Amino acid sequence: MKITLINASPKKRGSFSNYILNELMPLVKTETDPEILSMSLWDDDFFNDLCSSDALVFAFPLYVDSLPASFLRFLMHFEERLKNSPADICVYGIVNAGFLEGHQNRYALEILSHFCHRANLTWGGGLGIGGGPFLHGMANVSWKFSAKRPVYEGLVQLSDVIKNGQALEKDLLITPKIPRKIYMAAANHHWITEAKKNGLKKKELYKK
Repeated sequence: MKITLINASPKKRGSFSNYILNELMPLVKTETDPEILSMSLWDDDFFNDLCSSDALVFAFPLYVDSLPASFLRFLMHFEERLKNSPADICVYGIVNAGFLEGHQNRYALEILSHFCHRANLTWGGGLGIGGGPFLHGMANVSWKFSAKRPVYEGLVQLSDVIKNGQALEKDLLITPKIPRKIYMAAANHHWITEAKKNGLKKKELYKK
């Protein structure tokens, strides 16, 4: 079984999408090692790699309740490609949001499922993760940590259906176990710190 993981983040490096795919990789390992591809180059070899896969897992960030524009453009090209070269592929999605609540990702996963319907691909379901920046900042902390544990359990559940060529009964929308007040305070502190790094004052963040 060939499983291909695709980093669909516009970030060239240091993205949460790349991090979560590296965490998923050992969980979906079968007789062949899965590979992680970047969407930086859409050449024939790249599309051939996708079309020869049994399962594709796209990981991407939430952009205004939707997909990044670069990812949407890619899906349009991929759909056209599949019209000439139909493929029997099961597609899965992992989307992460800066919002704490995992349910904020539901519409982005619906968009990916609609793409599968148009392209005659099988939709295997997806994982919607809240608190992406928080989890990325704790990359070196064990998944056994209570705040991260629900996300890891979601990864395990998703990996099981991927390896078995199955689909989730419903999308997994997961919120890390962290009080909202603490998360918001940490997020605000992060923005203020980043503003200072770029020569801005706190009050300038609230300008209209």
